[in-house]
Amino acid sequence: MAGHFTIKKFNSDSGEQVGEWDFDNLITNGGLDRIGTHDDWFEYCYVGSGQKVPAFTDNTLQNPIASNRNTSNPSYGNSGVSPYYLWLKKSFQFGGGEAAGNIAEVGIGWSGGSLFSRALILDELGDPTVITVLSNEFLTVDYELRIYPKLTDDTGSVTFTGSKGGTYDWIFRSARANAEDWGRYPFARPYFGYAWYEYVSASDIGSVTSAPSGLTSISPVSSVSSYVPGSYECTFTRSLSINEANFTTGLRSFYFTRGIGQFQIQFDPAVPKENTDTLSFTYTIKWGRI
Repeated sequence: MAGHFTIKKFNSDSGEQVGEWDFDNLITNGGLDRIGTHDDWFEYCYVGSGQKVPAFTDNTLQNPIASNRNTSNPSYGNSGVSPYYLWLKKSFQFGGGEAAGNIAEVGIGWSGGSLFSRALILDELGDPTVITVLSNEFLTVDYELRIYPKLTDDTGSVTFTGSKGGTYDWIFRSARANAEDWGRYPFARPYFGYAWYEYVSASDIGSVTSAPSGLTSISPVSSVSSYVPGSYECTFTRSLSINEANFTTGLRSFYFTRGIGQFQIQFDPAVPKENTDTLSFTYTIKWGRI
């Protein structure tokens, strides 16, 4: 993940824009943790006068001046070309005089001043600067979060126990990475404890911009382990009943969305599951900043 701020200042009387600043942010450790447990990490914008260099351990602004809340879902889209990324945008407006003072820092986060991201305001040369906001001026703060899917495979093998035991190679890969809805769901259910949909197939997985063919939908009921602070990952267990994923040629692939992102897993050889078998497997999804 990576983020970017655009701040604009306007004259309240005339509506004329009188300044603009564009710069990247730093995503905090607390922000990465929040993704694993809550759905509110993109709800508040904070501005302040602190000039301390941002650090991953920042939990709040150094010297907050004003805050603004926006609970609406963000606009979204996809770059459509490699390197693929989903973009999510939200705008926050501080009314006339609401953010009056000398503004040097800005952050995005949740209630109580907690920060998902923090940045010093930078000028066109990339140097820290101060925005003086008068009582007859207002600010808009636009924040764009970019989420980049992993474009390389993870591979390994797993040994099943029970009546259909054996060792199966697996491939874990992103799916539909160029799709507009690749990860637009995080602000409806952003954390990774919820699946929007899950499918199984007897076919191979697709490329990072596609999915397996011949998909059969199943109920999105994977269970999730408790989130461990500082891990930036969640582990899930998918249990398939005797009535699910029974293919004549065996279960080859599993395709799903999980909060942010769409993914696919392939087993080789196909798992010979029948209507007398249950099957359970675990997988882990990780996230971070760039």
